Amino acid sequence: MTDKSALRTEVRQRLDLLSAAERAGRSRRICERLRALPAWQRSRRAAIYSALPDEPDLSALLEESGPRLCFPRITGDALVFLDVRGAHDLEPSRWNLLEPVYRPEAVVPLAEMDLLLVPGVAFTKDGHRMGRGRGYYDRLLASDGFCAETIGVCFREQLVASLPLESHDLPVNAVIAE
Repeated sequence: MTDKSALRTEVRQRLDLLSAAERAGRSRRICERLRALPAWQRSRRAAIYSALPDEPDLSALLEESGPRLCFPRITGDALVFLDVRGAHDLEPSRWNLLEPVYRPEAVVPLAEMDLLLVPGVAFTKDGHRMGRGRGYYDRLLASDGFCAETIGVCFREQLVASLPLESHDLPVNAVIAE
């Protein structure tokens, strides 16, 4: 097992100890903290994500006024972001995630996003992150035209002192937990 895979296993074991009610309550607190951030308040177009069972659920952000929201859709090896106006614009993917229904007119160019909320398995307080190992967000953060402010979103069990880093691992600007 690599250092990354051992750490992924350790963090997942910690998250498995949380009940569904704890995750829901903590997710609400994370959404409250996000709404209070100056980055959220000044954002005009924010990219959020559909949570896996062990990730903070940000769906409450869909139900209110604030920045226009877009969600990622996995297309090949890349994430494409599409404008989402409500839950009716989302459909289950093959990974059992809600993804935006693909409509060419809803594609959001990277340069139009000013805030990106980033999921991950583990984060350090200074912004380094470890994803699930497929590199979707690493490629996005390194792509031409991407210039949004980035905030890693996690439960406190996902915060670690350090991570095994590789040259393609790019940090986020900030990390928020409950």
